[in-house]
This record gives sequence, C-alpha cells and structure tokens, in this order.
Amino acid sequence: KRSKKWLTLSIPIDEGISYTLGALAFEGNHLFTDEELKKSVFLKSGKTLDKVGLGYLIKNIEGRYGQKGYIYATATPIFDKHADTKICNVSLSITEDELYYVNRIEFSGNSKTRDYVLRREMRVYEQEIFNYALYQRGLFRLKQTGLFEIKEDPAIAKVPNTNTVNIAVKGNEANKNELLFGGGYGGVNGFFVSGSFRTYNFLGMGTTLSLNADVGKYQKLYSVNYSDPWLFGKRIGGAVSVYNQKLKYLQFDKTATGGTMAVSFPIGDFP
Repeated sequence: KRSKKWLTLSIPIDEGISYTLGALAFEGNHLFTDEELKKSVFLKSGKTLDKVGLGYLIKNIEGRYGQKGYIYATATPIFDKHADTKICNVSLSITEDELYYVNRIEFSGNSKTRDYVLRREMRVYEQEIFNYALYQRGLFRLKQTGLFEIKEDPAIAKVPNTNTVNIAVKGNEANKNELLFGGGYGGVNGFFVSGSFRTYNFLGMGTTLSLNADVGKYQKLYSVNYSDPWLFGKRIGGAVSVYNQKLKYLQFDKTATGGTMAVSFPIGDFP
C-alpha cells in the first residue's frame, strides 16, 4: 500500500495600505459635463476606496456614452495615492472616441424565419445612431420570442474608414411546432378522440396558428386559432378564433358556430 505524501503550500499576501477616497474628478469629457457624470457616482469621499465599486462606476459611465452612440468610449482611473494620510484621489480619464452609426444588421441561421421577424425585435436600426443600451434590450426581446436561439455574442465590426459598424447575429431556429393526440371515455360524451396541431412560427412570420379537433359519439368540436404579436407591423397583438360545435342529446341536438377577436397592447418594452 502506497503511503500518502503531503505538501504544504504557503501563499504570501501583501495587503498594502487601505486607502480612503479623497477627491473624484473627470478629465477628457466633452459630451457630458462633470455635474452630469457625478450623478452616476455612488462612491463617497471619506469612505474606503472600493475597487469593485469603482469598476461598476466605470461601466456605468461607459454605458452612458454607449447610449449616445459612443460605443468605444473608455474611462481609465488614475490614482493619486498619499501613503502618509492614506488618502487616494481618483481621476477618471475619459476617451470619448467617435459617434458610431449602424451600417448593417445581418442574421444567419434563420432558414425558415423571415428576416423582418427578427429585425423588428431589435431596438437599433440601420443608418441610425448605435445606442448600445437599446441594442442589448433588443437582443433580450429577440430571445424572449423563443424563435431564435442566440448562443454567442453577436459580432460588432467597424466598417473601415467610416464611423459605422456591422452587426452579425448568429443563432439557431427553435422547434416551435406541437402535435398532440389523445382519447378517452366520458359518461356523457362516450368514447372520443382529440388532436391538435400548433405552430408558433406559421410560415416563418412569427405568428401562432393552432388547429384543434375533439370527435366523439355525441360531440364534435373543431376550432382554428390565429394570433399575431405584430398586427399590421405595429407592436399590437391581435388574435382571432373560430369554432364549430355539434352536440347530440337525448331529446335535441345543438349546433353552434362562432368566433372571438382580441387586441392587446404591450406595457413598456416587453410583451
């Protein structure tokens, strides 16, 4: 039996000095004033300088520039340390870079889904300012449809010698079809069979179509349902349903044909 050998690992740690945040200033900013940028600051002077919190602050400021189309703006911290007083002044050096526009948005992997079904969910559009916050929100909306699975971050590429970018979105189409069969026996209806077919991407248009049938000795029910989350190309949901029903009772028969219509409106950005 082989004996175990143990190894002791010692990791030296130099904690350094715990600094208190002194002054926080900005330089290189032209799009936003110092007062406007200070609205994003949650770090307080006189408190311990939180490096993680400073990282969130930098992302927040870069995000504000991204909303204006300055998607490559950066904020670099410059530290002015005073070991004797344990105070560190921080200056955020901002490189605003250029204002960028969207040149092209291209989708790949959608063999059935029509291009406009995916494109309409994006909150940024070609030849317009590239608002990075709206772009991220659009990607989330696109994922919410369940029609297109995005497994990797879209590629954003600069167009040479211009202040525009191309966005390439790759993904896979989800299987959005359902086929169900069933049957049984009821004390009133006797033996019956039922079946339904539903597609959530009818003809690649992002609409839902369902066909349903329940057939028994005393009852027959057929229905067709159709819904469109973008009625007339607007973010208005519309649905229509028609049915035909036949019932046989001991003393009389009943036949009914009808339908329903509904319109829905989204609240905010998401349905």
